[in-house]
Amino acid sequence: MLTQALLTLALAINAPPAPSKFEKLARDIETQVQAGKDGITAAWDSDGFLAKVMAGSGDDINNDFKKGFAKGYKSKEGSLGQTIASTVTQGGRFRLMRIHEEGGQTRLLYRLLMPTGGLSYFDLVTTPAGKVVDAYIFTSGELLSETIRRLYLQTAAEASQGLFDKLKGKEQLFLKNLPTLTAMQNANNDKQPAKALELYKGLPEPLRRDRLFLVARLQAAQAVSDDEYLKAIDELRAAFGNDPASDLMAIDGFFLKKKYDLAIEAINRLNTAVGGDAYLVFMRGSMLSATGKGADAKTTFIEASKMEPSLTEPYWALVEMSLNDKKFNETTQWLLAIERETNTRLKDLKNEPTYAAFVKSPHYKKWLAVRPKLSNQ
Repeated sequence: MLTQALLTLALAINAPPAPSKFEKLARDIETQVQAGKDGITAAWDSDGFLAKVMAGSGDDINNDFKKGFAKGYKSKEGSLGQTIASTVTQGGRFRLMRIHEEGGQTRLLYRLLMPTGGLSYFDLVTTPAGKVVDAYIFTSGELLSETIRRLYLQTAAEASQGLFDKLKGKEQLFLKNLPTLTAMQNANNDKQPAKALELYKGLPEPLRRDRLFLVARLQAAQAVSDDEYLKAIDELRAAFGNDPASDLMAIDGFFLKKKYDLAIEAINRLNTAVGGDAYLVFMRGSMLSATGKGADAKTTFIEASKMEPSLTEPYWALVEMSLNDKKFNETTQWLLAIERETNTRLKDLKNEPTYAAFVKSPHYKKWLAVRPKLSNQ
């Protein structure tokens, strides 16, 4: 009996702890979205979210309007989860990065890799009860509740007589200048970036530090000149210096402008902010490769592959480097790693021009010989 009791105690001590409600929620969302399903809406706290959107509006907005807005929002509240799930079904990849605390709230940080390249992060804000009440979206640089609140105030001001005059400070200023934001966005879409910059310069000073106007200005500046673009990035970062979204927005532009050192700095800051991401390490390797630092790039790609073995991009970068260097033993190594570590299944490469020299080497036969063993694992 004593032995049995000791065995039971030992098993209890060595058993892994039960996942917290936040860990379970985070994994449930990840599993559903990876299967192409909307894993977010069922966990969404609609009433809590709307309370944030409508905070402070009080009696200035009539109840019928509030009820109508809430009804309209709830009819479309699944759009975030549905959009992410749709991206995954088209070839995107969704991954839980970490569970962390910010401002006394537990957050669930996810990475979304787009099917055509590029990435974003979604930091889901939870309630103590284990529901999702908001989302910080890196590509917009703000909480979803802030985005919807502007829509709420805009439509409320149009529907409620006198509301505009009752709004205070920046919210009133924003609504007053909303047509300018629309005009800037239209100018960018019409490939008139200089016009967009002129509109920006005519804004009241507080709005020249507003994220939406700064982002529209950044888009215009990128099309005007390197100096304008770098100035726009500097001012965006000055206004939101601790916000990783600013760095995410800047990386592609730095790359296109061949400002690789600045791109690496932005990648490193973003990587620190998200707690470490193999995809960002891969991006750093790509920048190093573009500057001709092949050895450093190779080391960085290998680092990324070890951080997240199921991520395909570092392996493909290593395959390309090995082909260019005619190190076909390494080509074999990385091609095998792709099939072993990821869900990728390769076709025979003998008809691919890029692999012509590899196919003629003895390493190609070795690769063919080992591949069937991988498929049986």
